[in-house]
Amino acid sequence: MGRQEHHIFSWENQAKKNKKYYIWALYFKNIFNSNASEVPPDFLNGFPSMISEEMNNSMSRPVSQDEIKKLSSLYINRKLIVAEKCEPYLNSTDPESSPSSKSGRPTSYKFVHYILQDHLENLVPETLASTSSDYRNGKKSSLALKLGISKAYDRVEWAYLAQVLKVWGFNNTFTAWILECVTTVSYSILVNGESCDYFKPSRGLRQGDPLSPLVFVLCDEGLSHKLNQATTTNIIRGIQIARHAPPISHLFFADDPDFHPRKCLFSQKPAQYSDRVWESQCAFIPAILKVQNVSTESTYLGLPPYIMRFKQESFKAIPIYTMMFFKLPRTLCDRINSLMAQFWWGSTKNKKKISWVVWRKICRSKWNGGLGFKDFNAFNQALLAKQVWRISHHQDSLRYKIFKSKYFLKTNIWHAPLKSNSSWGWRSLWHGLKLINQGRRWQIANGSHIHTLTNPWIPTKTPFMPKPKPTTRLFDIADLVLGLIDKHTNNWDDQLISHLFIEEDVSAILAIPLPISPVPDRIVWHHHNTGLFTVKSGYYTALSVSQEDEPPLDPLLSRSNWRSLWELTIPNKIKIFIWRVLVNGLSTAENLDIRLEGNMTCPRYGAQESRNHLFSNVILSKGYGFTLL
Repeated sequence: MGRQEHHIFSWENQAKKNKKYYIWALYFKNIFNSNASEVPPDFLNGFPSMISEEMNNSMSRPVSQDEIKKLSSLYINRKLIVAEKCEPYLNSTDPESSPSSKSGRPTSYKFVHYILQDHLENLVPETLASTSSDYRNGKKSSLALKLGISKAYDRVEWAYLAQVLKVWGFNNTFTAWILECVTTVSYSILVNGESCDYFKPSRGLRQGDPLSPLVFVLCDEGLSHKLNQATTTNIIRGIQIARHAPPISHLFFADDPDFHPRKCLFSQKPAQYSDRVWESQCAFIPAILKVQNVSTESTYLGLPPYIMRFKQESFKAIPIYTMMFFKLPRTLCDRINSLMAQFWWGSTKNKKKISWVVWRKICRSKWNGGLGFKDFNAFNQALLAKQVWRISHHQDSLRYKIFKSKYFLKTNIWHAPLKSNSSWGWRSLWHGLKLINQGRRWQIANGSHIHTLTNPWIPTKTPFMPKPKPTTRLFDIADLVLGLIDKHTNNWDDQLISHLFIEEDVSAILAIPLPISPVPDRIVWHHHNTGLFTVKSGYYTALSVSQEDEPPLDPLLSRSNWRSLWELTIPNKIKIFIWRVLVNGLSTAENLDIRLEGNMTCPRYGAQESRNHLFSNVILSKGYGFTLL
């Protein structure tokens, strides 16, 4: 289905002429035609207004030329428009004045939608994240309902959307812009590749519209508000996974809400049960909730509802977002790595070829002699470490409060232990935490919160802690780094530091700059120049830790040499060949002899055929010569 701003024809006439259109046309008519009565004006009473006047002014501001330039090269073929307001572009149909795509289809509406999306996503409060976390555990008897909202985007009532925008606190101007984008849509149905005439809906959000996900989340908050009211009046009660944890009544992930009531009314989703549920309960629960039982072995392509004993059976689909939340079994990651290696070396189901370079060397970055392929074990750990970093920096989030109450109530997340009864979700995050601790250190500001000998703070290498001289008495060292700073000059006390620590650490400490104005100490990621953790830097850190005992591919080649190779303006297949020469990955007799028994020599010269023999004796003797780098 697609959007159209031109004439709207009657789909009913076409459907009557051709019966094959009728069923489909009627089906979509019922979906997109509003059949709900007027939304009561007090339906969302008590909803907290979260949009301030300053935020409204920012979102409904005139569109600047900088915003136009930022989006012009992507969405309107570099044809700049200088706009003072959004309204002139919302319903533009003139091909001469409205920018169009190469197919001739108007794209001005896309341009406006992307601008409004940019305004909206930059200022929507972070309180939305309070219902975005997920957690399933608990010793008390409780029930979790994972609901799938059928045709969620298509069934959003426009009257309800207008009321949601109003109670959120959006002003009339921005609300009108949003509703104009949502309500000026029309659809056409494709039946066996043949298009019907366009019809106009009276409800729904268009899939693929950049605005739709944000608008749907705003509508979700209306449902969340009603559930919070039901919790306040004790109609439903949330579950509590630990004594000091906040109760959870519901969690939202896009159009998949999870309800966690200790008493509930109904559900319309097939039911699955853990091993702790009695068979008698499995029989009467579907009768009460009016749902059907499904097997735990059925295929589910989203995040697994729960983790089974055999972890590999739980992860039947492995998109990136699954690896962001759960540690995949090592055997599964190794299997994926093996399949990638077989593909690279040209192995097929019927014919297996030799891998001339081991996979762990291929996974190194191009600047370190590899090809930059992903090692899934290290990549999985880096994604999990990113979640730990995000949780640690959002201590007001629901996810942080739950994990803290359950696993590190009396300490911080950096020193959280791994308990024997930990869930697989926490075990996965703890796996990422181990990587964070490989590169986490304090950035010195005033040193009032950093212990001198037990906290990482020196920018050298892991564990980032100073080493006292053998003659230094430990009680002579200040407990806090603050004691190493001269209070009068706000500089390092170089005489005291030189007296206490080894020479290597002294030079590293004295090179740390101290801020002029007072700022608090902060945790930084050592392996990125911004101090923030990134998946890329975490991945290469995890890779280097797993390969720390591995020798370099060629000790004579530096990063600059490898960079020079990949920056050559020659065909890629020649670059790959040169790379194979440099890492000794050619199909020579010497390499074959390592994999197969026997002594294979060069048939022409009698010596064993190796890389050096091939290029020094054979090629050069024939009069060929070239420089690799």
